[in-house]
Amino acid sequence: MSETGEAARAGWLDLLRGGRSVFTILLNLAVILHGVNTFVLSTVMPSVIADIGGAAYYAWPAMMYLIGTIVGAASGTPVRAALGRRHGYVASGLVFVAGSAVAALAPSMAFLLGGQLLQGFGGGLLLSQSMALVREIYEGPLRGRILALINATWVAAAMIGPAEAGFFAAVDWWRGAFWVAIPVALLVCALGWRYVPPSGDPAKRSAFPVRRLALIAAGVLCVAAAGQIDSIAAGIALVIAACALLRFTLRLDEGSDNALFPRRALSPLTDVGAAYWMFMTLAFTQIAPSVFLPLLLGALHDVPALWVGYYNMLMSIAWSVGSFAVAHVTRRETTRRAIALGFVVSTVGLAGMAVGVETHPLWLLAVWSVVIGLGIGISNVLAITWTMSIAAEGEESLTASAIPAIRSLGLAFGAAAIGLVANASGLGDATDPARVGRALTAVFAVCALAPVAGFAMTFLSFAANARRRRGRGG
Repeated sequence: MSETGEAARAGWLDLLRGGRSVFTILLNLAVILHGVNTFVLSTVMPSVIADIGGAAYYAWPAMMYLIGTIVGAASGTPVRAALGRRHGYVASGLVFVAGSAVAALAPSMAFLLGGQLLQGFGGGLLLSQSMALVREIYEGPLRGRILALINATWVAAAMIGPAEAGFFAAVDWWRGAFWVAIPVALLVCALGWRYVPPSGDPAKRSAFPVRRLALIAAGVLCVAAAGQIDSIAAGIALVIAACALLRFTLRLDEGSDNALFPRRALSPLTDVGAAYWMFMTLAFTQIAPSVFLPLLLGALHDVPALWVGYYNMLMSIAWSVGSFAVAHVTRRETTRRAIALGFVVSTVGLAGMAVGVETHPLWLLAVWSVVIGLGIGISNVLAITWTMSIAAEGEESLTASAIPAIRSLGLAFGAAAIGLVANASGLGDATDPARVGRALTAVFAVCALAPVAGFAMTFLSFAANARRRRGRGG
């Protein structure tokens, strides 16, 4: 990774030059399509339940969307190999269209669950193949810039999703929140058909990895269920089962000719494996503020719901600011220091939140939210560019396309782990401020360990890459 020549002089407007403008638009449309739907569901669910029933399955649609996203993201490379670059991208968008239509027409909760599974699968496929296109189309600092822009698009999705869903809930037409996604998805398909280049030589056809994808789905189902039950022992057992299923999947994947992940994908002793652990820890880092900050502000500080949304927005905006601030970085040593700095900043923010759950004033809690988001933004963009740059020969697209699946797995396992910590700390259905305060202190303190682990993984990844470079004499 170096900052020399024309690449180092590339600016933001270069994302729109050299034939890249349509890809910049396409990739961000795909991200906002998936991202908006991520934030829509929680807002419209009360209206859904009032219309078609199924209150006992209130949390299941989000669970199905998560499972679909992870399995779809893991399927990106096999789908690309089977259908080609262009057809694979278009097919991903069409799966999303089908899922949106099923959800919009759902006469019962069973159909809504199926629609969410399809939507998540299509969205995960789009994310996976979009990451592969980022690696193939953008080089040098342009890669960091497009990733920073994509991060900003996620922030936009976090703002648009609830507002859009709130509008459709207000006019008593929750189905519109799913119908409105279809024209955007069709536009993504049209742009993909017109502009995504076809693959070169056709890849050797292999059997689709149904068994491995089913094992991943079963593992995610276990870890998602762990966050939905009150029994701590059962929750731990489900997380252990999920880990075992994931490990077994990776072992099967190692010997396959249509791999879902690069070799030794989660080994901290390899450069890519340690880099993937960075994404796992980054996902874990954002769980506590994303899930428990509303409870902290509402139960302990009597902050109105509207202002709680603004606090979450602060973290998202800071995330984008951090991403934009380092998007130009390509030098190896600068990249290592910046990723490590981002993890340190996130640790400080989470530790500050843990210490001040009950005692810090609202303005200081807002500062900690900004600090956490800033640290995540700095580390995330550069971790992606670093990982793409160190992929093993022949695994370049596979390494890039697997990043969304790894990150989503981190979110799933992180949510389950933090949920278990909260229950073990006595949160449960507690409304007593003292009890809530003790539980949230434990939650944020444990979450602060994630960026510490990410800091260690940063140095492990760079050290392993240095050894690999010396071993091949370059």
